[in-house]
Amino acid sequence: MYIKRFRDSYEKLSQYVSIWEVGNEINGTEWIKQEPELIIGKITGASEFLKSKNGKIALTLYCTDSPRRDMIDWAEKYIPSEMKAAADYCFVSYYEDDNGGYLPEWEYIFKELGEIFPAAYLGIGECGNTAENATRESKIDMARKYYLMPKCHERFVGGYFWWCWVEDCIPCEDNEIYEVFRSFAER
Repeated sequence: MYIKRFRDSYEKLSQYVSIWEVGNEINGTEWIKQEPELIIGKITGASEFLKSKNGKIALTLYCTDSPRRDMIDWAEKYIPSEMKAAADYCFVSYYEDDNGGYLPEWEYIFKELGEIFPAAYLGIGECGNTAENATRESKIDMARKYYLMPKCHERFVGGYFWWCWVEDCIPCEDNEIYEVFRSFAER
């Protein structure tokens, strides 16, 4: 079923899509509710199909307040070496609010991921404030922190997907959060 979805999507969307995300937050077995081997089987099948079509693939990992254990060790253990070598992009989703405000050591994380995925470009996937009591100021601070993040690896490409874009970034009068994002595009 998973591979069929990619085949169908490729047939209809390949002229519009330049990077195919074969798995999102694949190490999040707690909320995916599937065994790692099943997840890996799905993304491997999708990757093999897309690579046979010369597609570029991305996978996204989820970073917790224990990145070595929950993300790096997981990737080393479960992701097959062929997929590690074939990945064009590896992104990391991270939400400080979900991790008690923990601030990862991004240089260390991307150094490790750069070794695991030797040819992949690296970047941030999802980010943003998820706390219900997040303020305009906290959202602006977090947007600046991640979207203006210094290049912390030679293959770091940025990335970024602001999780609450619809709520935070409607281009309307006096929307300071939107204006901050717009200023990033002007750089």
